[in-house]
Amino acid sequence: MHLVLRHHEPIPDIPDAEADARATMAREHAAGATREPEAGAWGIAFDSDDAAVYGGDTGTLLWFGTRAALVDFIERWLVYLPPRPMEDNLAAAAASAAEVARSMRAGTLTDDEAGSALNRDLGRFLAVEWIGTFESLCGGRHDYAVRARAGFRGHQKAAERTAAGDSDAWAYAYDVDRELGEPAISPEELGVFRAGLVGHPAFVVDEFF
Repeated sequence: MHLVLRHHEPIPDIPDAEADARATMAREHAAGATREPEAGAWGIAFDSDDAAVYGGDTGTLLWFGTRAALVDFIERWLVYLPPRPMEDNLAAAAASAAEVARSMRAGTLTDDEAGSALNRDLGRFLAVEWIGTFESLCGGRHDYAVRARAGFRGHQKAAERTAAGDSDAWAYAYDVDRELGEPAISPEELGVFRAGLVGHPAFVVDEFF
């Protein structure tokens, strides 16, 4: 679904001091959402494409107790987290994110459509990879979920091989295929998988080879 923004006139940008204050509050909210997910939790995974240039992290996975809390975060704080490209209008980006959040709340955008809309409108700020529940990450068909499960199992195998004396095991930790991520996370895997879903999980593979 194509999202049509309601603002048409140019939007004055946010003064630097106010933008800095909002960024500080956004980081505080994100810090509270950087935690292990509980059953029923809602998450958002995103990357900042300009992170290396502007000094930020390469990616983030945040967790919220409800979908409503996640949507509120998207509406109020998401655009203030990535390092800001100086030539971009932060106020316009914030208005776009708020429009997406309102559409999510109204049910006129699915979670996948919301991610696509954010990427289209905020592409210079961030790239949303996934929006969904903890349960969908454990067993869903979304590409990010499959890559997360495959990478997790690749890391587990590398750890087992290292413990068995293979000094080269970690060189193959990311050399995994899609089939490894197809099965849902088992009850035996759940605790370790959950513990790794904090911040930006190191085991999520970028692509399959």
